[in-house]
Amino acid sequence: MAALWKQEQILHPTFASINRCIEEDWFLLPYELRLQRAHGAALTAAGILTQREQAAIDSALTDIERRFGHASCPESDAEDLHTWVEQQLRVAMERGDFD
Repeated sequence: MAALWKQEQILHPTFASINRCIEEDWFLLPYELRLQRAHGAALTAAGILTQREQAAIDSALTDIERRFGHASCPESDAEDLHTWVEQQLRVAMERGDFD
């Protein structure tokens, strides 16, 4: 399972099942995407991201929304929705969408 933070040890199965909530939280995807866009805008306003970088992230988020916005939760090793979106953004970055 892809964890949101680095863990020194494998999480006990009891806690792993409690932490895993992507399926239950999937309905929150539109709100997570809005949150990611707002975070990008704040980072741009602070001078941390360039306009070009923010546009690339927004484009990747739009692609995620287009592909998964009306879909059921995909198979994933992500423990939660936020981690899954971050994984999708990383895939976009590896494809070169952020160049």
